Order: sequence, then C-alpha cells, then structure tokens
Amino acid sequence: MFGRGSHLDRRPTGGLRQVSREQSTVFNVMDRNRAVPQARLTRLRGFAIRYVNPLTRCIAGWMPGFALLTYTGRKSGRTYHTPINVFRRGDQYIFALTYGSESQWVKNVLAAGGCAMRRMGRDIKLVDPELTVDPSGKLVPQPVRWFLRHVGKVSEYVRMRDAGETI
Repeated sequence: MFGRGSHLDRRPTGGLRQVSREQSTVFNVMDRNRAVPQARLTRLRGFAIRYVNPLTRCIAGWMPGFALLTYTGRKSGRTYHTPINVFRRGDQYIFALTYGSESQWVKNVLAAGGCAMRRMGRDIKLVDPELTVDPSGKLVPQPVRWFLRHVGKVSEYVRMRDAGETI
C-alpha cells in the first residue's frame, strides 16, 4: 500500500504514520490517502498550548502577522479561541500548519466550513477552508518561507476566504 521499504507504525496519539526505511522520513497518513512530511514543531505543541497560547491569546488579535481564530468544537460544541500566524493573499488568508493537519482546530474549522477571526482589531468571517500541501512554501512571504521549510519542515496550509462581512 505504501510502497517497498516502508511499514506502518502506531503513533502514541492513536493514528498511523508511515516510516520509510530508505529516507528516514515520517509521514502522517491522512484520510485522503495522501502522505505528507510531519512538521518538526509538532513536538512543541504541548508546551505552546499550555504556556504560550494563554499569553499570546491576549494580543494576537491586534498584532501584525497574528490573528485570534474563534471556532466551535465539532464534538463538544464549545467555543475555542486559538492564536495563530496568518498571511493575507488578496481575499484569502493563509495559515501555516506548524503542528500539522491533525491539530484539533484544523479538523473543527474544516468540519464547520469556516470560522471567525480577529485580525488587527477587526473581526472577519472566514469561509471555504481548504487544506493545501505546498512543499515549496510559496503561499507565505519569503522571510517566513525559509523558516517554515528549513526549521519547521512545514508543508501543509489552510486557506480560507474572507466572506466579505464583518462580525
């Protein structure tokens, strides 16, 4: 199924990953039967959720390059507020998935078909979320592209369109 020289390995979180013996590269096996390199920053996720997010949640909606996403949990129905880096391209907003597409906020936003975002003090409704794999990183500005590609090994992005209405 995954080719010669590879095997499936159970992840501690319950998912599967493909481990290639030839290249020593770890891939997330997504529902879409598409394998993408796992982001390096995934290991920092627990620390960021516990210590960094509560601090940045206070300022992310007003700082350039940051936003505060507001979305509803698909199972709990609870409202969540997640600070995140955001890049604008026309009427679209690009979010680099530094922790990969298996993050709960990504699953919730994709299931709901959108979310709300506070950016630079403005509340914006975002719709049509699309999970995109771009190993070249051309969706983000050049200085950020180098960091995401070489340090974070980020290749997954979520694109959403501005619904054109303020909240």
